[in-house]
Amino acid sequence: MVEVEYKVARLRRTLIIIILSTLPLYLLGFIVLWVARASVNSVTPTATTFMVYITATNPPTATAIPPTKFPTKTPEPTATVTYTPTVTATATLIPTETPTLAPTETFTVAPPTETIESTTIAP
Repeated sequence: MVEVEYKVARLRRTLIIIILSTLPLYLLGFIVLWVARASVNSVTPTATTFMVYITATNPPTATAIPPTKFPTKTPEPTATVTYTPTVTATATLIPTETPTLAPTETFTVAPPTETIESTTIAP
């Protein structure tokens, strides 16, 4: 009887320890839910208006280049040669070796045959 009471007391103590150790986790969960609900309700969309102002300006005017006394030579385009190597592949047919079959000799062993010798006795 004493042993049964000891087992029951030990089971109660174990369950109380488990309950008390999980209570902070439950409280933390409730706090997270409370903060999440408060943050969802606080965000409200606001209408914003964008205005674009376009102003017209006069186009730029060309200014005349003052004349020079002596004619100047304008540079002309020069040709440049660039080397671009190209690789071309050519297909070649190289004959491949074909195996030739050589006759092979096979030896067969004939089974022994029985020969009966008959001896006749002359009268």
